[in-house]
Amino acid sequence: MDAMDAVGITYGVDGDMTIISFDATHDGLQYTLDGKITCNVECNPLQAGFAEGVIQKLQAGEAVDAWTLVADQAFVAPGWWYRRQQVRISRLVP
Repeated sequence: MDAMDAVGITYGVDGDMTIISFDATHDGLQYTLDGKITCNVECNPLQAGFAEGVIQKLQAGEAVDAWTLVADQAFVAPGWWYRRQQVRISRLVP
């Protein structure tokens, strides 16, 4: 964001660029609330234990599921959905 600020590139809900973050730290979530980060995804910290179990099964020659869903959360900037609908409508209406 500092680099984009330095060259005048806008970002966020009303900007030219969309920022999606995968850290969901305190600062990242604050930037999301401020509308600077459009979407912030919090990866489930409990998946490390699950991944370790899969690795151990593979090393032991056991079968593992080809697909597993690990629940994560995503947070979007206030006004994002409304802004998205405005852009969609403006593209449809001349």
